[in-house]
Amino acid sequence: MGTVHASSDYDIKCIFVQPRSSYFGLKSSATTFKHNFAGAAGGSDVEISGWEARHALQLLSEDNPTVLGLLLSPVVFVGEEWRVRLQDAVQKHSNRQRLMYHWYSHARRNYQSYILNSESPQRKSTLAPEQP
Repeated sequence: MGTVHASSDYDIKCIFVQPRSSYFGLKSSATTFKHNFAGAAGGSDVEISGWEARHALQLLSEDNPTVLGLLLSPVVFVGEEWRVRLQDAVQKHSNRQRLMYHWYSHARRNYQSYILNSESPQRKSTLAPEQP
């Protein structure tokens, strides 16, 4: 929110389940996927990425901020009841200190990579959120 600009793309994150038979086979099935759709006729690009449900739960148990962000998104296409139950579990069991440390480390790496060692750092073009 608040970082939309002319060259923005759309990111769609999801949690998916495999067909039931794939959970009982000898070969492990994919735990993630990612696909990009180029914008047509001047439209924005769309990137869809997701995690298989068990993998997403494992990441969530490790306080993964990207999966947590997905659960906190105001946009839900399918699975509202499941999402609400996961949000309740996160409220009760997440380690906020570990999550804070993750974001601190991420910010520090970005600072070192894009600002500290750059003669002319690029600023992300942002717009203020639209006012109602």
